[in-house]
Amino acid sequence: MMTLAPIKASSDGTTNSADIIGMQCATFKDILSVDGVMNTLTYHPANQVIPLNEAQKRLFYCMFFSINRKKSIIATVWHENHLRIGDNNYHQLIFQSRALLKRYGLSEKLLITVPCYGIRFNTKLMEEIARHDLAR
Repeated sequence: MMTLAPIKASSDGTTNSADIIGMQCATFKDILSVDGVMNTLTYHPANQVIPLNEAQKRLFYCMFFSINRKKSIIATVWHENHLRIGDNNYHQLIFQSRALLKRYGLSEKLLITVPCYGIRFNTKLMEEIARHDLAR
């Protein structure tokens, strides 16, 4: 697995979506990793592999690289047609991603909505859950 390298934002604050879309894998704090080829999220403390759709994969890459602003997430996740994507698509993706985490036994509270801004990982909760799972 590769470690995270910074993804540069353009002058308007959006990310270079091609950098994320073309990634093969990335790891977040040795707890989570995304396999961009297999479209899976791996939760390492429990050795659990979770299947992702393309939009979810791109969303998790955004979270890994602290791309938290809604506008930047939309531009990255729906790179090819982000100008036609609205808030409903964004909110549905967040809802589905939380439901996916819950379905696989992880807390949906790992994704925190930041009002009037976007979304971010609840890193503190993630680390607590990982420590607990590793202690088993």
